[in-house]
Amino acid sequence: MAWSPLVEALLLVTGGLVLLAVWYGARRRDARATQALRLSEERFRQLTSLSADWFWETDAEHRISWLSGGPAVAALFGAEMAHGRRLWEIPGVGVEPRALVEHFERLQQLDAQLPFFDFVISRSDAGERRAHAVTGKPRYDAAGRFLGYRGLGQDITEERRAEHALADAKERLELATEGGNLALWDCDVGIDATFLSQGWAKLLGEEPVAQTSNSAGMLAKIHRSDHALVREVFLRTLKGDADSQQVEFRVRTAAGDWKWLLATGRVGERGADGRARRVSGTITDIDARKRAEHATRDAEERYRTLVEIAPDGVLVYSGGYIEYANPAAVRILRAGSAKHLVGKSLLDLTDPCDRDAVVERMKYLELGPGSLNFAERNVICLDGSKTVLETAATSFLERGRLVMLGVFRDIAEQRKAREALAEREKRFRDVLEASGEYVWETDIAWRYTFLSERVEAVL
Repeated sequence: MAWSPLVEALLLVTGGLVLLAVWYGARRRDARATQALRLSEERFRQLTSLSADWFWETDAEHRISWLSGGPAVAALFGAEMAHGRRLWEIPGVGVEPRALVEHFERLQQLDAQLPFFDFVISRSDAGERRAHAVTGKPRYDAAGRFLGYRGLGQDITEERRAEHALADAKERLELATEGGNLALWDCDVGIDATFLSQGWAKLLGEEPVAQTSNSAGMLAKIHRSDHALVREVFLRTLKGDADSQQVEFRVRTAAGDWKWLLATGRVGERGADGRARRVSGTITDIDARKRAEHATRDAEERYRTLVEIAPDGVLVYSGGYIEYANPAAVRILRAGSAKHLVGKSLLDLTDPCDRDAVVERMKYLELGPGSLNFAERNVICLDGSKTVLETAATSFLERGRLVMLGVFRDIAEQRKAREALAEREKRFRDVLEASGEYVWETDIAWRYTFLSERVEAVL
C-alpha cells in the first residue's frame, strides 16, 4: 500500500521528535550524574574530620592527665614530660601568640566549658616543623561538675605543606608575571614559524636565548599524550571560537623531567579571507599547581576507597534524611542496596525508645558544625529486625548548607555476650553461696577481690 506524501512527512516529523526527546533525556541524566559525582567528591573530603592521630584529657585546670597516640605523641612532645602540664607549657611545643590569646579568651567564657576546634600547636626539631590541630570538648561528672577537657589531635603537617606549596607556587607565578619571567610566543601561520622568547628556554632549563621553531619542533618537546589536545586548542584558536584559548600540557626539560605549562593565545592578525595569519600569547609554569592537584586527587581517592571498604557504616544526611550510605551501612541495616536507604528518614530507622535521644543529638548538630561521641542506640533495620548500634556523628558546612556525617557499628552480639557473661557470673555466685563453702580470691598483691558469705562471717 502506497503512503501519501503527507503521511510520510508526519512519520518523519514524529520519528524526529522521538529521537530529540531521547537525546534530551540522555543529556539531562548525564548532567544529573555529573552533579551527583561532584557532590559525592565534596562529601568525601569531609571524612578527614573523623580521623585522629592522638587523644588527650585534661583536668579542670587544663593540665594534661592522659595521653594516647604512640609515635604521633612521641614525635610532637619528644622526651618532655607532658603529664601535669598545659599544652602550651610543654618545652619545645609552640603556639602562635595570637592563637594562644584567642584560646585563653575561649576558655574563660562560661566557666571554661566551651568546645574548641583546630587549636594549632607545633614543634620544630632538626629544622623540621610538625603542626597538629587540637580539638576538645568539656567533660563532666555525674553531678554535672566540670572535670576538664577530652579531645583529639591530628597531624596537619602535610596539609600545611601543601597549602604552603600552593601559596609559593602562586607567589612564583605572580613574580614571574610582574618581572617578565614567562615565555612569549608569536606564530606566523603562513610559514609555520613560531618565535619563542628567552623565557621559553628558561622554563625548559636551557640557555636563556630567544629561538624560532616550527610546529614539528614544538610537538617534539611536548608529551605525546598531550599532542591531540594541543592541536585541538590551536585549531579552535585559529577558527576564533573565543577571544582567547588556553591549554595545559607537559614539556620535557633539559634535565629530562616533565614540566606542566599553561599556554594562552589569541589571533592577532587575519587576512582578507578571514583566515588567521598570526597567533600570539604567553606560556607560564604551572608545574607546582598541577602536582598539588594530582596529590589532592590521589588523597581523595584514597579516602573514598577507605570509606567504601570500611567495616563501619557511614551515612551522610541532611535535614534528617539520608543522602549517602556506604556498603557497610547497607549490610548492617540489612537494606540490600544503598538506594533503599537514600531518602529515608533517620527517625524511621530509630527504635521508639531512643527517638527522643536521637532528636536531641540531631538538634545539637543542626546548631552548627560540631561532633558527638559514640553512644549506643536501638535501631530498626529495613527488614524489620532490631539491633543495637554504637553511633557517632559530625556536622559541617557544604556549599552553604549544613550536612551531617555519621559512623556506626553493630554491637548487638557484644551486648548479648556481656549479658550472658553477667548471667553466668550471677549463677556461679548463687551456687557458691548455696554450697556454704569457704571461698575467697585475691589479686597478685594478696588483696582480697572476692569473699563468700561464710568467709566474710569469719573475718
